[in-house]
Amino acid sequence: MRALALRTVSLLTFATLDSISATPAARAEDGTDEQFGKVHFQTSCNEVAQRRFDRGMRYQHSFWYRPAKVIFEEALQADPECAIAYWGIAVSPLYNPHFPAPKEILTEGLAALQKARALGAKRQRERDYIDALLAFYSGDEATTFDQRAQAYPKATKAVAARYPDDDEAQIAYAITLNVTASPNDKTMPTSSRALPSWSRSSSDSRATPAWRITSSLRLSGDRRTRSRRC
Repeated sequence: MRALALRTVSLLTFATLDSISATPAARAEDGTDEQFGKVHFQTSCNEVAQRRFDRGMRYQHSFWYRPAKVIFEEALQADPECAIAYWGIAVSPLYNPHFPAPKEILTEGLAALQKARALGAKRQRERDYIDALLAFYSGDEATTFDQRAQAYPKATKAVAARYPDDDEAQIAYAITLNVTASPNDKTMPTSSRALPSWSRSSSDSRATPAWRITSSLRLSGDRRTRSRRC
């Protein structure tokens, strides 16, 4: 699994290191992060919390994980009943799902998701996202990273299947599949299947770094598959 992790994170390494070593002004006004692309994750939260949640997702997709967590917390402050904000708080500390999360991160993330469940999201889609992430965080000290990593794709697959037009669900599924893909599989068919049927160009206003990387994985997998068939 360790060798697989080193192989699959090559595209993410520099962006991840940069994101956790520098922190932009997380409290800047909404709508001032055009360079991060456009993301809209529909929630049942109030208008202010919705804007902040979208902003948190832009940061999350651009690998600014620590500021993303702060912004998700601001969304919760704007709407204390915004249960999905706890999901954002739980997903942001993972940084890179290819590597085991420290014990304190697992404890904090599980606590956030438990709060989300106790609060009760108003929409089924939000509850599904929360439950899927719980598949990773659930367990005890004896639960290994491999066990968490194997459980998570099954949960994200169910969400992606239930919401085929939900870009966020498709990306989450693609990332989790990439974590568990066999290191001997050079075609990356699983990642290709999970990605949306289109690719984002760098000129697309919605193309956050996460969009570009997952699109690159899809195109690379498609090219390798075709080359093997020739």
